[in-house]
Amino acid sequence: MSAETRHQFEYKPRARVMILAILFFGACAVVLTKVALENDEGAVINGLIHLSPQGATILYWVLTACSLAFVVIGALALIQWVSGTAPLILDRDGVSLPVGFWKKQTRLIPWTEIDDLREVSVQKHLFLYLYTREKKWCVNSSFMTTEDYEATKAIILFGFDGVHGSSSDTGDAASNPN
Repeated sequence: MSAETRHQFEYKPRARVMILAILFFGACAVVLTKVALENDEGAVINGLIHLSPQGATILYWVLTACSLAFVVIGALALIQWVSGTAPLILDRDGVSLPVGFWKKQTRLIPWTEIDDLREVSVQKHLFLYLYTREKKWCVNSSFMTTEDYEATKAIILFGFDGVHGSSSDTGDAASNPN
């Protein structure tokens, strides 16, 4: 990578996914609340676990609470999306990756500290892991456009190969025990 080259990519979750998650889990919370309030029967789970009416009601309230927790997490992620995040930056010094929940700050990972790279696919979502001595860092493809992710991956692979002079190992989740 030449000294004057600097690549900057928007790096934040997609709003549509968060809105759909909020709507889905919000609807689940409404339905489960109604079921919990009106429940007067027990429940059988997979034919193995039998719950009394009181136990089933507790289960419905727990599921309601979990649904509401996902609504809150989705709302926080949407607030993060609206307020903006730091960009992912690739330059001659290394990779500056947004960190933390709000992703307002970046952490520079110098090219010389990257010991290994792995691309992992989980349910068609790609993750590019950067391994350093201190930590495993992740570039999440769902936080970028496909074109930006592919460009980022190519630049990181070039930067990695350019510094270390070896090819990286890309594989699937089965090849990466971490």
